[in-house]
Amino acid sequence: MSMNIALLYCALFSICVALASAKSDSKIFFGSKVSSTSGVPYIVAIYNTKKSGVTCGGMLFSTRLVVTACNCLSYLAIGKKPTRLPLGRFRFIAGESHKDRMLKDGQVRKTVATYFHPKCERLEKIIIYDISIAKMNEVFKITPQVQVLDIEDWDVDSFRSKAYSMALMNVTCKMAGWGKTASRREENDLKVIAMYLINEYQCNEIWSLHDPTLKGHSFYQHHQYCTLNSRLMEDTCRGDSGGPYYCGNYPIGIIQNGFGPCGNLEPTIVTSFSLLIEWWNENDNPVRQELHKKSGYGRSRSNPSQTPQAMTLTISLISYFILKR
Repeated sequence: MSMNIALLYCALFSICVALASAKSDSKIFFGSKVSSTSGVPYIVAIYNTKKSGVTCGGMLFSTRLVVTACNCLSYLAIGKKPTRLPLGRFRFIAGESHKDRMLKDGQVRKTVATYFHPKCERLEKIIIYDISIAKMNEVFKITPQVQVLDIEDWDVDSFRSKAYSMALMNVTCKMAGWGKTASRREENDLKVIAMYLINEYQCNEIWSLHDPTLKGHSFYQHHQYCTLNSRLMEDTCRGDSGGPYYCGNYPIGIIQNGFGPCGNLEPTIVTSFSLLIEWWNENDNPVRQELHKKSGYGRSRSNPSQTPQAMTLTISLISYFILKR
């Protein structure tokens, strides 16, 4: 990317000064390492056995469910619905930040089912409703390094308002993942990067410099955030898709796959968690229907992270009082 184009970005949007004054942040691309998952305990590495590496990130939606990007678990042709990739090729790993130790020291699970948002689709240049849920063959065990994510608000409208407010306030919002680094090599350590919101007009103008067809895309209509790093040349990269965009302790979005080379001046696109909440709360959601049918806990509960734990706590309390008698 030439210096002239970089200066054009600053002149067009007046965001360089504001972003450059932000606090120093750690990086995924050109970045420092994170020694433990305890800072992002809900993060999951999705390991593709056919590609011998971490190809995506994910998040613990419950002890048995992992939420990630639709493109991570499917093949997406332009204008077509997702084609499910073979379940046996994926391993989901929680609790270990270093890739060389994942299969040995992390909690490794296989998936027995994958579900895609009913509106997930690849347009010519961009994926919309880029959300999927994978059901594990057994539950993840809760530890300081492995925790179920916390949703800030289960009401869709309230969540959208609060998430946007958090991202615009002084709360540092970050992305985390094992994506490729500056040298384009696979990264062994989990990394994080601070990313800041830009508005839809700015996002469209930046993208149109590279691809005019993206200028008319409505990120707002499809509940997508556009984000940039304070140093502009730092970025997410291949392998970070499906991971979290989070503000403080709350994830508010899912990293999408990129459109151009890593580490350029193009924004990273994020799918808002509001689409996940809206999908989950639908009565005909296939994941909730299957969980209700097979496990017996009520479909009326919206928060999947509460249900199995609540049942376990109830059983434990009953057992305790029976033994005390």
